Amino acid sequence: MPPEQALLRPGPWWAKARATLASARWQWADHRTRVGKYRWRVEGNAPAALVEFDAAVTLVQHAEADRLRKYIHADLTPLGVAYDHDLKPDFSMFEEVITDYGPMVQSLTTVATSLLLHAADVSNNKSKLEQELASVEGLQSVQDAAIASAQVGNAFALGELELNKMRIDTLIAELKAVEKEMKEQGVDPLETVLGVATALVAVVGAAYSGGATLAALPAAFGLIADATKVLESKIWDAKAGEYDINGKSLGEWKDSQEYKDMVAGIEGFVDKAKLFYDKAKVVADLFDTDVDDETAKRHKDLTIQLAELEFQRRLLELKKLQAGLALDSAIQVKHVAEQDQQAIEQLAANLGSDLAILAGLAGRLMRSAQVYVDLYTQYAFFAARALDLYTLEDHYAPTFYFGLGYIHPDHEADALLLVDDGQKDQFIALVAEYQETVSTLPDPFLLKPVYDAYDADLTTVQHQYWNFTDPEILDALRTTGQAAVRIPLSSIPTSRSELKILQVYLSLTGAVGENETILVALEHTGNAENRKQSSPTPIILSAPPRRSIVAATVDASLLDPIGDQKFWGRSPTALWRLTIDPSETAVNLDGLTEIQLVVDYKCAEGGRRARSA
Repeated sequence: MPPEQALLRPGPWWAKARATLASARWQWADHRTRVGKYRWRVEGNAPAALVEFDAAVTLVQHAEADRLRKYIHADLTPLGVAYDHDLKPDFSMFEEVITDYGPMVQSLTTVATSLLLHAADVSNNKSKLEQELASVEGLQSVQDAAIASAQVGNAFALGELELNKMRIDTLIAELKAVEKEMKEQGVDPLETVLGVATALVAVVGAAYSGGATLAALPAAFGLIADATKVLESKIWDAKAGEYDINGKSLGEWKDSQEYKDMVAGIEGFVDKAKLFYDKAKVVADLFDTDVDDETAKRHKDLTIQLAELEFQRRLLELKKLQAGLALDSAIQVKHVAEQDQQAIEQLAANLGSDLAILAGLAGRLMRSAQVYVDLYTQYAFFAARALDLYTLEDHYAPTFYFGLGYIHPDHEADALLLVDDGQKDQFIALVAEYQETVSTLPDPFLLKPVYDAYDADLTTVQHQYWNFTDPEILDALRTTGQAAVRIPLSSIPTSRSELKILQVYLSLTGAVGENETILVALEHTGNAENRKQSSPTPIILSAPPRRSIVAATVDASLLDPIGDQKFWGRSPTALWRLTIDPSETAVNLDGLTEIQLVVDYKCAEGGRRARSA
């Protein structure tokens, strides 16, 4: 009887289950973990899988089950890769994985079948097994590469988050300075510039300060009441002893239509234990705020930047958590692979004709093959995700199938029980079932024609200049070595859609450096806009930042980029951030007159068309 149907409370029920099962509780937890994996990967039922993983962890603190349930909570795929993974389309690399690992899977499963079909032919089985040991040993290099990649990803996520926090602190200091100036002019920055949009930004800040862990995020709705702490210096009415929000007390404000509109802008974005905010609403509210005064315009621009940095921080917090889980996963998977390899080598050295032992060995070979299948699946998912990103769709990745190579654990358990009784046919049928599942591997080759057809429609290549001369922006670069500029979608004709960066050039006109160029870290923040050819409505995009070092000229001339730029394929209409490279110690920006961004991009030109299947 499951605990939810028992008369006992869950705690005593699990204690009784542990006592009843005794040492068999580990086998039971292993089985429930395998059932959970099947339900998630094959059936696509994450809630049901979570029940299985929770049970295994409650019973014996099962490490794999704990890792997999963390995947679900962190919005990771069953492979430990984020559903919203950010990458460029590289079909040659995706296809290389098929070439490298597909034959290994088929070979390992063929030997697993042969062991049972020809159990008495010990010499032949031993020879075949020894030939396959190279594939099993090759898993070590695969896992080492996975750990190294996860370590890099983890370090990158931590670095990006730290950089984001530093930028937020800098921006808040700038905002306070501008607000002080506005107050000295007798202007209320809250009422004049921001309204509801500022309150929304405050909610983001309050939610973050309340804890960015996944467990804390759903409680962020309760933090709306405390959101105004971020704006305490501006709206706390000391005489009345309460907050004054546009002439309302906190209680009155929460009952107002203004508050309801604000909540409507964020509710519905809680999904799988995450809280996201509708950046589109926030930024649109801010852009729609009309201001005439130059100081107020500066305040508005800084507030938009703060909103985008806060949204970016929310994304980076999740990426940091996901990167940490990916690293833990890579280490754990390698440990299991090492155990399997040692067991296979020992069994191979003492190979006999005992069916139970051979079935166990065949099972380990299948598990080794599954490591390759999962890697293959991962790159097939990468192909689907990259295609969705590039085509501005959400079509292939959400429907991707992760169940390759997974058969129902009950079938496996039943087959192993029969092997113990000397009956091998059902286990051989099980291996055949496994071979059939992996023979239908999704082929990234099938997506390349879709990518090629889409890319072929992007026939127009543009070379467009954007010159930024705002004194506030130039002064920020002079004083802090950093500046942010925005390329608006409105600066590109409405006839152009599906905008894709090819390369970007930068000039700091009037600056003086030790050399003819100045090294600058140019960042595409990921906060961008674009148009789809199938719709006239602009879309707002959120993605992790991408950064490349560029050699900026000082005379408005153009210089070829240094290597491949990481923001290739993204929309040029975005918030861009410039940071003078620390190695540039002799830069003089006193004569800086403009920041010039020049972007080569390709796009579709002309009328709208429906999305092709």
